[in-house]
Amino acid sequence: MTNLKRTNKILVMLSLFVILPMIVVSSSGCIGAMSQLMYVIKGHKVPAKYEGLEEKKVAVLCLSDASAYGPDTLTYTVSKFVSVKLAQGVKDAEIIHPSKIENWIDENGWEESNVVPLGKDVGADMVVDHIRFTMGRRSIREVPI
Repeated sequence: MTNLKRTNKILVMLSLFVILPMIVVSSSGCIGAMSQLMYVIKGHKVPAKYEGLEEKKVAVLCLSDASAYGPDTLTYTVSKFVSVKLAQGVKDAEIIHPSKIENWIDENGWEESNVVPLGKDVGADMVVDHIRFTMGRRSIREVPI
């Protein structure tokens, strides 16, 4: 009887600590969660479509419909994020701080069709007119100064 109790106890422990966790992990999506965590940490590397930003001073410009009324949090946050990504991924690029660009827009007004004066006044070699948020549409362009 003791051997039977011991065998039952081993089977219960085995099922609790090995089999049950395997079932839970495979059915709860933890594998997907782990892959998402790896993606967040490691990222997804995509080759650049444009390589003319290396060794340049770059201004990142993001606009939204609300930008016509002055700087807004959305465009500042996106500009900051894109600036950090460019600084990390583009060799020897000097990224002009988004607040300097917002200050220029505040002081000089804004004519959307021409980013060259902005680029010259903030000391940029290149303006990445990154994203224009307008009712669900966006466009991206790089403008040499």
